[in-house]
Amino acid sequence: MIDGNGQIVYTAPGHNIGAIINVIQESLNTIVYDTDNDGILDNADNCIDIFNPSQNDFDFDNIGDECDNCDNLNVFIDGNIYGEIDNQNNYSIDIFDLLSLLDIIISNNTNSCGYQIGDITGDGRVNILDAIAIVQLIIA
Repeated sequence: MIDGNGQIVYTAPGHNIGAIINVIQESLNTIVYDTDNDGILDNADNCIDIFNPSQNDFDFDNIGDECDNCDNLNVFIDGNIYGEIDNQNNYSIDIFDLLSLLDIIISNNTNSCGYQIGDITGDGRVNILDAIAIVQLIIA
């Protein structure tokens, strides 16, 4: 038996207490939680800290709508780092997108909407090469 402090208080003769403790600790380390109690375990939840049992993700960026303040389907797309659109949801890539990307790179702001789409080159990193790619899109 184990008490609330994780101490073995009783074991039948012939059992290896160290092995028992190791098995219990291993089991406790592999427990998957449901932090927000929405019925979706954290390892599959697209919004771990906010209750969202529907797991809606309309822009398919793997961030649940309840946690996602970035519209990666209509606004933050294809180099529109600044996130500006007109009344018809049209956007243009311009100097503001370049400046926004440079701000993101310099500040290493990985939480911004622009960062989510800032990997213009597709190399898995947001860096100065992406800024050069934005310049090429602007002058193209």
